[in-house]
Amino acid sequence: MPPQVNSRYFRCRGAKDSAGNLFLKERTHINVADILDGSESVHVVVEGESLAKIAYKHFAPLNAPKDVSDPRGAEHLWWILAEVNGIQDGTIDLRPGTTLYIPSQRVVKEKVLNR
Repeated sequence: MPPQVNSRYFRCRGAKDSAGNLFLKERTHINVADILDGSESVHVVVEGESLAKIAYKHFAPLNAPKDVSDPRGAEHLWWILAEVNGIQDGTIDLRPGTTLYIPSQRVVKEKVLNR
């Protein structure tokens, strides 16, 4: 199954091993220097927030109802926040008071999602 549109693996190349099994090669990571260009905002984590909730809050307009290329919703873009902020495991609980950099919607759209 190929990577879904806008997943963190959508820029991976596929390969076959000697037995003909398909797999994904290493994922290309975001160049944080390109993403943090001065247009980002800062978000201070409050109790109960997750990367998915924060991504939904900041990136929801990127997944307008007319965008049928990705019906999952903006919360799946949590991986962008994880990479930009150096978070290795997106499933860990965020500590209240943690400051996160939030790339602008324009930057996410143009430089990360290549739209």
